[in-house]
Amino acid sequence: MLTLIGTVHLDIDACHVLYNLLDRLKPSCIAVEVSCFSVAYRRKHQQRWLEKLNTIKKRLPEDKKGHFRIELLYRQLQMPFEWETAYKFAHIAGIPCIAIDCGEISRKELPGWDKELITESNLLLATAEPDQHINEYFSRHYRQALFYLANRDRPKDKFIKSVFDNQWYKREKILGKRLLSLSLKYHKVVYVGGWMHLIEGRNIFNLANIVKMAVKERFLLTGKIVHKL
Repeated sequence: MLTLIGTVHLDIDACHVLYNLLDRLKPSCIAVEVSCFSVAYRRKHQQRWLEKLNTIKKRLPEDKKGHFRIELLYRQLQMPFEWETAYKFAHIAGIPCIAIDCGEISRKELPGWDKELITESNLLLATAEPDQHINEYFSRHYRQALFYLANRDRPKDKFIKSVFDNQWYKREKILGKRLLSLSLKYHKVVYVGGWMHLIEGRNIFNLANIVKMAVKERFLLTGKIVHKL
């Protein structure tokens, strides 16, 4: 018996909502879309990353320091809120919280953040686009998530084709296999991960399609709102 919870990554307003939903669902195991490598690597380097970002931020022009891309980068450099919230709940509830992602992407990307992501040139490039309130950024992603999760039978479009490539399929196969394995071991497994993994139909090889027969409920979190799908 699986329950899938979709999130918008970096949407820290959903922390309390996620915790309360987990408390209502009473899982016997929580699986999170993050790899063991990512969790361990972030724990080791997160503080240094944030200190480096603060140092670079001080050198930016005043009109760039409050740019929404800077705030998003701060969130990206910290442990994903999905893992932090699920791990906290699991620790209190006395249940397993398992990182089930394959780690291929994080092994490739995280070690390069120092030289590629957390640099003055990258921050100047990121803040060159027009600024907006961070709520506008997330509102746009909320609408996108609701659209794709509500319209299961629409054909593939440019967005779907750009996301669901061979690397995505390989990753989904691993996630699906691990999630189904946990569902055989534990009575009630709750999966927490990005909303795109919950897209069904459209002839795509996606996590939601792989585990569909074992799924009881699906939810989407958009800020402080819980959507039953």
